[in-house]
Amino acid sequence: NEAYENALAGVALIYSRPDAAAAQADLIDSGPFFGMSYYDLVVDVLDTIAWSQGDGSYRGGWSYSVQTSNAGRYDGSIQQWAALLLKMGQERWGLVAPDWVMSNAVYGLQQIQDPVSGGVGYTDNASWRNLAKTGGMLLTYGLGGKFAGDADADLGIAYIQNFWDANRGGSSVENAGWAGNWYAMFGLTKGLTQQRLGTLRINGEMRNWRAELSGWLLGDANLLAPTLSPSYR
Repeated sequence: NEAYENALAGVALIYSRPDAAAAQADLIDSGPFFGMSYYDLVVDVLDTIAWSQGDGSYRGGWSYSVQTSNAGRYDGSIQQWAALLLKMGQERWGLVAPDWVMSNAVYGLQQIQDPVSGGVGYTDNASWRNLAKTGGMLLTYGLGGKFAGDADADLGIAYIQNFWDANRGGSSVENAGWAGNWYAMFGLTKGLTQQRLGTLRINGEMRNWRAELSGWLLGDANLLAPTLSPSYR
């Protein structure tokens, strides 16, 4: 889809040059953007992301297309990819997104965050809630100035803690866990890192979430709690 591809292409471009000065000095030598600097191209990509954000009844939402500013729905998955690109642009090249982009993005996620469980749904707050999208929400909340201690952020963190040990199940399973799900692991890493959290309270015990993700990837059972998705360890 266009929004996902645009975000990944932007991240790749941003990481291809160490800083804004290098990107400004390096001109594209072929193709449709011949003669344009990598810096100006990324600025255009970021502007495209910003202006394809939903408005009106879908304020702050991103969907699959970047050809329109109102795709007629929210998408809890795509939201985090636009936010990731904006984060990279700011941290690596100093390209700060306008305040309205981030405040609208936060508003959009508030519409699809379950006010009871704290999990993020797909096109609304009542279906297909999972750790992957909730982790992505915490990334956007952090970029919008909402960290642990904020009511919405705390509700999302509580959801992650409640379903941390859940089995993964199928791709569309409600409240699925993360072990064995690359997309969920990536979303959680983005969100929990942005929230500056080193530990989570899971079943009354403080646990190092990064060590557990690393333990699963390394196949080191010593780093994994015995309650963690036993059928996927």
